[in-house]
Amino acid sequence: MLKINQPYGGIPTIAYSKIFQKASQKGIKVLLDGQGSDEAWAGYDYYVNNSQNNIQGISKSPFRSNVLNVDFTKEYQKTVYSKPFQEDLLNLQFRDLFYTKIPRALRFNDRVSMLYSTELREPFLDYELVEYVFSRPQRLKIKNGVQKWMLRKIAEKFLQKDLVLAPKRPLQTPQREWLSNDLKDWVISEIEVLMGNHWFDRKQLQNEMNLFFKGDNQSSFHIWQWINTAILFK
Repeated sequence: MLKINQPYGGIPTIAYSKIFQKASQKGIKVLLDGQGSDEAWAGYDYYVNNSQNNIQGISKSPFRSNVLNVDFTKEYQKTVYSKPFQEDLLNLQFRDLFYTKIPRALRFNDRVSMLYSTELREPFLDYELVEYVFSRPQRLKIKNGVQKWMLRKIAEKFLQKDLVLAPKRPLQTPQREWLSNDLKDWVISEIEVLMGNHWFDRKQLQNEMNLFFKGDNQSSFHIWQWINTAILFK
């Protein structure tokens, strides 16, 4: 298990660390990363449908607050992010750049890269570039449903048109499949730790876990959250 002194977002972070490990073994000290291109250039699907999600490719919330004890949830206050702009798109981008996606990604990426004595550079997060792209009108970011439009037009000078206009294809580890199949027994044993904890509603927790194993696994983020919580309670 990857050790970076705090819970992390999921198995993809472990896979990501293997890239730095292999680079270090090959004597590569500096790597480039693309963080910030989707946030500044409007590349996520929820920028189009304005769903208020902050995870790509889902139609329902990745959280399952119903598994928590009712008295415990009364102490919870939902995080409200500031909306300093009139445009919904700008407010979503602002949230992702300064509060959610980028701060979280940089925290993990920085720790993982340092773990293997490598240096990670983020050219898309150059502050002057972010300021310029962020301030462009929406029609230059999303045009006829095509996202990151301005970046695609720039890329036309260097790439074939069919590549430039290709739909977004996220590269990710099969965490959902692993947790619901290959690692199912491990998941059950870890979450069992929470069954007797007063923070959780045992019946709801069991029900949501069963639904996940039966195919309600569009997102596995809640399962990973529970695993991390169980590890802390051990």
